[in-house]
Amino acid sequence: MSSKNNSTRILIVSRDIEIGGMQRAAITLAQNLVNAGISVDYFCLFKRRDPEEFKEIDARIKLFQPMYYRETTPKWFYIVYNYLRLKSVSNQFKYDRILSFGEHFNGFNILALWSHRKRLFVLDRMNPELNCGFPNEYLRRNIYKYTKGLIAQTDFAKEVLYLKTHHPNIRVIRNFLSLNDKVIKELQEARFENSLMESPLPQLLFVGRLSPEKGVSTLIESALKLMNDDAKFQLNIVGEGVLMNELMLQYSTAMATSKRTTNENITPIISFHGAVSEPVGFFKSSHIFILPSLSEGFPNVLIEAMSAGMACIVSDRLKNKLSFLKDNENVVFFECENYMDLTDKINHILTDAVLWNKLSKNAMKLASWFQTDSILNEYLEVLDLNQSCVKR
Repeated sequence: MSSKNNSTRILIVSRDIEIGGMQRAAITLAQNLVNAGISVDYFCLFKRRDPEEFKEIDARIKLFQPMYYRETTPKWFYIVYNYLRLKSVSNQFKYDRILSFGEHFNGFNILALWSHRKRLFVLDRMNPELNCGFPNEYLRRNIYKYTKGLIAQTDFAKEVLYLKTHHPNIRVIRNFLSLNDKVIKELQEARFENSLMESPLPQLLFVGRLSPEKGVSTLIESALKLMNDDAKFQLNIVGEGVLMNELMLQYSTAMATSKRTTNENITPIISFHGAVSEPVGFFKSSHIFILPSLSEGFPNVLIEAMSAGMACIVSDRLKNKLSFLKDNENVVFFECENYMDLTDKINHILTDAVLWNKLSKNAMKLASWFQTDSILNEYLEVLDLNQSCVKR
């Protein structure tokens, strides 16, 4: 699809281009706007030493990155420095619309962009009930309402944001999937050749940041319990974060005292793969996706896993927040942080081909709700970019 707004210019302000859910949402939005014929600049608040970054960012997207590394720069300096950077860039290029990503940064961004607030849209991407602390919550409650609009990911998030901000213009728009429609179709076609019933070693998958709120420790406990019960499977953990070493130690320590001996010469039941910019290969080869999170806003990776036809097991913290998730229909919920319940749910799917097949088929139906053109049109409508001329 192409847009009539070839002279329209948008600025997206986000944390950085390091691999992560919020960054992926911002970069995917930028890519789809560029494909629609709109000029997009991407302003990074941070630059880190040796990060795992997205490698293939469209050359048509202009990047603004800091001169200084966050790790070696005093916090007070970085705040002032970014404030001045953001004001300078926004004044220099006279953007038609500005989109700010990230609860921990949106308040700061609004202050820096105050003279442009009538063209500024704010996107919250974390669990809307999460308290981000002072001054972030204070700024959210008191200055979000002065922007052009807020974009939430779910009806639940919209309700929470309205109670906090009383903003008159809050719209719900689903995230773009980072997998395009063609890739999803290919994954679904491949699913019929890689069903759970055809696999000698079922593949379990987690993709995400290895941080406390993701609940990966519970998943590892569950995998170890399944192993000791002689279940046959392989768990692949894709991602990295502050708990990487701790989780690897949790696994290696348990294996050292396991009833399985090194003489069995078996493949490790858990493999840590680190950060992967394009996890399509894991979506294609895996059968069961597990999301054990304690807190989530809108887990894109879950929707991608469902679109790829995996049976998905999800923490019940999402049970009443994403209305399209139906227990024992297109996902299976388990009690958050309860590794025994998670173990039971995994084992149930591993031993019930009919259930796996039902979950897989119903999950794939969700992909039609996340088609790129449909979501792009919603963004163009909300940003008022469907007209040939954008009024400032």
